[in-house]
Amino acid sequence: MTAYTKVSQVESGSTGSLLLPAPPSSLSSSSSSESTSLNTQAASPSPSPTSLALPSQQTDFAFDLSHNLVSASSNVTTLPSLPDNCVSFTQPGANLECPSPGPSNAESSSGSSNATATATGAMTAYNITFDDCGSPFTVCLCNTGSDNSSITSTITSSSSDTSDTSTTNNTQSNPMSLNTILDRFSRVPVGLRRYVNTVVVVPAPQDNPDPRAYTLKSGDIHLFGDTGVNIWVHESMHAYDFAQDINNPLSSSQGWQDAVRADSCVPDNYSATNAVEDFAQFGVIKMYALANQGTLPQGMQPECMYNQLRFMDQLPLFNATTLFGNTCHIPHQNKNGARHTTSPPFLNKTSKMPISFTGESGTAFPATITGLMSTVAPVPTTASSASDRVVTSRLIRLELVVTFSALLALFALFPF
Repeated sequence: MTAYTKVSQVESGSTGSLLLPAPPSSLSSSSSSESTSLNTQAASPSPSPTSLALPSQQTDFAFDLSHNLVSASSNVTTLPSLPDNCVSFTQPGANLECPSPGPSNAESSSGSSNATATATGAMTAYNITFDDCGSPFTVCLCNTGSDNSSITSTITSSSSDTSDTSTTNNTQSNPMSLNTILDRFSRVPVGLRRYVNTVVVVPAPQDNPDPRAYTLKSGDIHLFGDTGVNIWVHESMHAYDFAQDINNPLSSSQGWQDAVRADSCVPDNYSATNAVEDFAQFGVIKMYALANQGTLPQGMQPECMYNQLRFMDQLPLFNATTLFGNTCHIPHQNKNGARHTTSPPFLNKTSKMPISFTGESGTAFPATITGLMSTVAPVPTTASSASDRVVTSRLIRLELVVTFSALLALFALFPF
């Protein structure tokens, strides 16, 4: 089996600057077991995929999707034990991400919480059922020093409550609280969230505290530190990418490769890392555009990345009616690798359409979107199409003259 590495990203403030830290040794070495490796492969194989020889329009993204994407209410259940895909990251060895805390930390993480936890090592598993999906999402939260004492069994978020979603450059060892996780995860639109498998949230190391994340080919997302909504969407795009075909993701398809080759730029520096990261970053861009009537972020031009935008526009994922709908059951898309396809027991008809907010003013209003919202640049006018318009214009003028002459003849025959 070819060696592979994790794809991670670091967010500075709310902009989403990204980098690639070294993975645990067991995830960066060759594996002799095909069945095992498929569950632990990260979304980007190594040797490192070819960097895109395209200039970036911006250093990083200056917008925060937490202002645009609407949250969903949720119900939380604590699991009696950790699922296997979380256990391995609590045990000593190369995969260790959540070490056991000292006695005082262990007592504080479970002593006063309303959601009483049975944890393995320092980690607790929760099933989260959002109001737009009948099947729960599993989140494994590392408890080292984390204060979840305010957690209740049912947590409802308001779409206008963004106080927990403002991204900060976390220099603490603690991960996000469960309340923050619920809010940010719920803002990933249901049409994309349905492709995510298990989410693992752990602290960022003290010596490298910047938030980062990686996604496994299984659809498991690992988040380190206080990751913002942009990162949640980016990593969910990786889960969607590989859900189509674990060995032939969309980012490796001929269509995407041709689109990249046909263009002359990418959105930001991290997009130029490789085609896999470019695909995920375009998912973030597309969410912004859908929320803001098809416009791109300030200073970003569509012409040089026309073909990549057009590829995104043609994906069934970005049908706004289902992407921002009220159910993860989308019959015509349920056979393309979605991991959560059960309808909610009761359909919440509250609109999940995104909020238009560019950050350039204090106003925000619900986006009015029907079907696909194109973000592609208009095709340049050709000489033939211009001449066609001239001929059409002349025909219209001729029709007006004939109509006016006929009216004059009628007035002559039948004077008032």
